[in-house]
Amino acid sequence: MDRIPTREVLAFRNIPVNTTICPFYEEGPENANHLLLLCQMANRVWQCIGSWCKIPPISAFVVRDLLIMHKTAPFCNKKKKVLQGIIMTTCWCIWKARNQTIFENKESSVDKVINDVKLLAYLWIKNRSPFNGLSWRDWCNFSF
Repeated sequence: MDRIPTREVLAFRNIPVNTTICPFYEEGPENANHLLLLCQMANRVWQCIGSWCKIPPISAFVVRDLLIMHKTAPFCNKKKKVLQGIIMTTCWCIWKARNQTIFENKESSVDKVINDVKLLAYLWIKNRSPFNGLSWRDWCNFSF
């Protein structure tokens, strides 16, 4: 719905931006689908997330498809909810890395984004779900 204030959306709303190009690899227009799915950075992050969660490679072309992907995962309902949380956390971490790149001039890396996803999602899942006895080791191995 173009509610994420990407550079392309801001420019469309007549808000001055220096460029509408994605800040990670400068390879396409920065819109939600590109930033969260199609950019090389996002694509590599999703490959790592899929591998970590022991699911087929995550590939989607629109954010809407990404946000319902957990429903088709070969897991029990509790683990599907965990995957949903991981997907949302990953989107947040990609957005956060984008903002750090633009506003703080910090370089982002796939490894940093993955580490942020694992840490933030672990804290969220451990403290806000029935998995409160989850250990960091089990979380990192995605075996719970």
